[in-house]
Amino acid sequence: MKYLTVLKKKKMNKLLYILFFCFLAQFLAACALQESEEMISPSPNELAIEYSFSNGTQGWQGDFCDYDFSTAMSEFDFAYEHKFLPPEINSAKPALRFRFDNVSNDLFVFAKNRYDLLEPSTLYEVTFSVEIASKYPENGAGNAISLKAGASPLEPAKTLSGNYIGINLLKGNHQFGGGQASYLGSAGILNNDGKFALLTRSSNQKLLISSDSRGSMWLVVGFDSQYGAYTELYVNRIRIFLKKVS
Repeated sequence: MKYLTVLKKKKMNKLLYILFFCFLAQFLAACALQESEEMISPSPNELAIEYSFSNGTQGWQGDFCDYDFSTAMSEFDFAYEHKFLPPEINSAKPALRFRFDNVSNDLFVFAKNRYDLLEPSTLYEVTFSVEIASKYPENGAGNAISLKAGASPLEPAKTLSGNYIGINLLKGNHQFGGGQASYLGSAGILNNDGKFALLTRSSNQKLLISSDSRGSMWLVVGFDSQYGAYTELYVNRIRIFLKKVS
C-alpha cells in the first residue's frame, strides 16, 4: 500500500512538471509573438508587414553614418531607444526614439531589421508607409530632415572610404532616393509651436529588391539630416508592402 502511495506521488509530480513546462512554452511563445511583426497577405504574391513597437523594438537596431572619421563619436551624442511618445501625442504609446547632435551638418541616422519569411532569391517590388513624430516646422528645420526607407538583401553596415564613414546601401542623398532607398518626404510639420505631432509619409518610388538565398531581406528606415543641431525624432509605425515580381 505504501509503495502504491509513493508511486502515485511520483506520477503526480511528473504530471505537474509536464504542465509547468507546457505553460512555460506557451508563455515564451506569447512573448515571441508580441515581439514579432503583424502580417497581412492580400494575395499569394503580395505581403504587408507592420511594426507598431507597442511591446519593444521588434528587432530593429539603430545606428548612424555619413560623417568624417576624425570626428569623435561622443560629439554626436547619439541615442536610439524604445521610449514613450511625447505627452502632447500619447505618453502611453512607445516608439523608436532617435536623439543626436548633428555636428557635421550631414548625418544619416537609421534603424534596420531583417525579415526572414520571403521566397528565396526572389525579386520584390517594395514600398513603405512610415509614421513619425516630429516637432520641426516644414518651413524651417523640418525641411532639412529627409525621411527615407529602403531594403537590401545584404545587411546595411558602415563603410570606410578614406576618412568618410558611409553605408553599403544605395540610399541617395538628402531629398533624393537611391536604388535601395526611397525619399518619403521631409520630417517637417505644419505647426510652429515646438510641440511634437504625428506625420505619415509614403513611398512614391517603387524599389525592386531581391531576397537572399535564404528568403531574407533587410529593411531600413532613417533620417538623412542637414539640420546642424540637436535633434529628437520618433518612428511610431512602419508599414512595408512587398509584391512579388513575376
